[in-house]
Amino acid sequence: MSEDLLKECAARSTRRDPDRTLNIRHRAVRAFDFVLDATVAYFAANSADITAAIAHSTAEAQAGRGTVYLDEEGTLPVEADTCGYLIPAQQYDGQLAELLRRHQIDAQVRPDGVGVSMAQAHRRMIPLLLDARAETAIADAQRRSYCASGDPRLAPTRELLAELLDAERLAQQTASQVTSRLAVIDNLLSKDGPAHAAKPVLTALIRQVENAKRDGSEPAARTALTAELQHLLDTLQG
Repeated sequence: MSEDLLKECAARSTRRDPDRTLNIRHRAVRAFDFVLDATVAYFAANSADITAAIAHSTAEAQAGRGTVYLDEEGTLPVEADTCGYLIPAQQYDGQLAELLRRHQIDAQVRPDGVGVSMAQAHRRMIPLLLDARAETAIADAQRRSYCASGDPRLAPTRELLAELLDAERLAQQTASQVTSRLAVIDNLLSKDGPAHAAKPVLTALIRQVENAKRDGSEPAARTALTAELQHLLDTLQG
């Protein structure tokens, strides 16, 4: 093909035909109207089923049920035991708070950061925004498999206790590890006003574990320890 012919083809392709452009726009408008009318007609014919499906989906999400994913394509599921995320305090700035608000995602300020529960209507958005494994993440939040409800000031304490009460984990804890964890809980309780009633229970529990360690027994294997931990957790939950 000659150079002159190539130039002529290029010139023709760049010339605008007003009538053709107008026709294209009219066709686009008609196509949009058709799709809009079809959508409205479908909703009108199936409104009861659609409303029920939305209500069911919202209820499941608020109960923390249903698979969520780390990608928009739905190929990378988040671990099934994920109940929420903990955002480090230093990452929770005004921009992140505003973004969560726009997506109608609730967050609770806690002594150890900002907690975001997965039990809310827009839970599918949470891993996409907060899990560092997601390409769309805007924060490096800690995935949580133990989440406490109620007073956010006591949430870190209750979650530590819940982890200790896990039968498999507790069986693997040495006396020193249990004592160390209880010391952390004791430190948290000293900062939490609503937890005064739990202090005597915790003090007695620490003494019990220390005595067991001194005697050479293994408190993590004792049923009594589990019962005392549960008592303490119940006290904190009020």
